[in-house]
Amino acid sequence: MTLSFHPITIMKNMFIDHNMLTKIIFISVLMILVVVMIFIVKRASNSKKQALEKIAIQKLSLPSLVDEFSGDNRCDTELDLAKAYIELLQNEKAKYLLKSVVNNGNPNQIAEARKMFMLLLKQDREMKTEDIV
Repeated sequence: MTLSFHPITIMKNMFIDHNMLTKIIFISVLMILVVVMIFIVKRASNSKKQALEKIAIQKLSLPSLVDEFSGDNRCDTELDLAKAYIELLQNEKAKYLLKSVVNNGNPNQIAEARKMFMLLLKQDREMKTEDIV
């Protein structure tokens, strides 16, 4: 008796018929597809989560940054925050805070807020004239 190493003979000896092999390949492909789909869904949910966090940060309102403070402390905090916004060239946010200080602050805070507000208005006018020229 001779040993044969022909692939078909080996498969017959392994008792795997064509239908069984087709089923194994089909199940393997399905498992790969399931793993790929899980990966895609997780990646999409992470992207959605990051987008929602970005929107939440953008929608953070200015008053919420200083709501924990009250009275003079709040106005001092708003003045400090307005100065920081001016340094960051975010003048509209600074103006919003300065208006709040003018409405709620003590006389010294109101004077400082008006002074800063006037400087912002002057800067805005200078920027507009530079744009025209």
